[in-house]
Amino acid sequence: MNLKIISIRPVPKGSGKTIARFDLELDGGMRVYGLILREYPDGIRTIAGPQSEGRRFATFIPEVAEKITKLASNAYEGTNACFSIAS
Repeated sequence: MNLKIISIRPVPKGSGKTIARFDLELDGGMRVYGLILREYPDGIRTIAGPQSEGRRFATFIPEVAEKITKLASNAYEGTNACFSIAS
């Protein structure tokens, strides 16, 4: 599975744990908009899917979420935003 960050937007300081919002493209042209990159006080980063009416409408299995987190972190830090996941 190939993943690509389409866009990443840092959020203003003081937005809690959220450090950026980003859009992701998966294989086959499927896109997910409005994902969140969070950073906790211990430096650990995680992602969260977009929400509608207080409910997430996109989730990922842990292995894929970890890869997306690394990809989004790299994009946030200004490094290569393309990442490939073996099927």
